Amino acid sequence: MDSALAPLVVARSTRPGSPDHGQQHWKAVAWAGLGLARQVDGCDAELVLLFALLHDTQRFNESRDPEHGLRAALFAQELRAEGVLALDDERLDVLADACTRHDQGFVSDDPTTGACWDADRLNLWRVGITPEARLLSTPPARQRELIADARSFHGLAYTWDDLFDGFAQLAP
Repeated sequence: MDSALAPLVVARSTRPGSPDHGQQHWKAVAWAGLGLARQVDGCDAELVLLFALLHDTQRFNESRDPEHGLRAALFAQELRAEGVLALDDERLDVLADACTRHDQGFVSDDPTTGACWDADRLNLWRVGITPEARLLSTPPARQRELIADARSFHGLAYTWDDLFDGFAQLAP
């Protein structure tokens, strides 16, 4: 998997320029996910990156859109069917579930799903919400220092190339 995936996803997303749920948010989630993937044993870093890239790509609006996660999961399944994503059934199921339920307030014992949801929630600062430790799944995400540091993640200048390279360094 390489950064060539990002422009393909952006081109097929519904609102990539959205100030709250667009590409800047996806990159901030990838940044937070990269940090978590380094610290969470058993975490599938590639799925965390794919979650960051896909989870909000199919939103229709900035407010209530309860089906956007499911649409993102279906988009991931389409990408696999097209040969764009090389995921086996089990890994695709983890990614699809993480996308489908990411906005429902759950926590997860699964290290990958937990890191996905935590990376997204750590970016709640962008909409004026302070992330709550009790709604974070992984011990690293619950650290007060990381929650406070995450306030700056949305404004940083990330490139997809740099983010993909960072995750590639974690590959076994």
